[in-house]
Amino acid sequence: TTSTSESIGSAGGNGGDEHEVNPFVLHAFLSALEASGSASPRRGWGPRHLCVRDASGRLIGACPLYIKSHSAGEYVFDQSWAQTCNMLGREYYPKLQACVPFTPCTGPRLMVAGDLAPAQRRRVLLAMGRGLIKVAESSKLSSVHVTFNTAEEWAALCELGFLQRTGIQFHWDNAGYGNFDAFLATLKQSKRKSIRQERKSLTNAGLTIRRLVGSDITPAHWDAFYAFYNDTVDRMGGSAYLTR
Repeated sequence: TTSTSESIGSAGGNGGDEHEVNPFVLHAFLSALEASGSASPRRGWGPRHLCVRDASGRLIGACPLYIKSHSAGEYVFDQSWAQTCNMLGREYYPKLQACVPFTPCTGPRLMVAGDLAPAQRRRVLLAMGRGLIKVAESSKLSSVHVTFNTAEEWAALCELGFLQRTGIQFHWDNAGYGNFDAFLATLKQSKRKSIRQERKSLTNAGLTIRRLVGSDITPAHWDAFYAFYNDTVDRMGGSAYLTR
């Protein structure tokens, strides 16, 4: 059965915790966005998370889903579509958005339990796709958007009549370099020289790097991080989507 939930907590289960390679679909991350008020109805993000359960009530499919009253924080710029709809006398907002808020990183959006057989996995993907359409129709929303999803998910959505919009991102892949010098050896001499000079300037600055995890991260660290975050936003002319 397919249902929706107005919060990650009430959806039950652990959301995308089986997809540990992608931290942005972890239950804790998505829950923190809601609990902090960063992704909340007051900010134009109305949670309507999609859940698929089997006959025993076990959660076997989940999709982070929001009713949006704007396009901010998605990093897919569809404002021109909204303007066109307005010119035609139609309302573009609210719309239905399946995504990880404020995070333009490709990863699972239609999450399926990892122990399902391929045929059952496909059925769950299609069930979530149909569920997206049903939510949009029942809530009288203009459209459904699934962004930065996987190729497998797109294949399922394509079967249901979804249209594909492609974009370009530049990713760095580690080609098995033994060390940083091995990576530098693949670059042109001018690039190698520039990078080495940059690294030398950091070394001369006397900086040290420490990795902090869990309880090692104190409120003082978070205060400093949030100050840096706001400073970056101010200097780059962006918007501070995350709350303290």
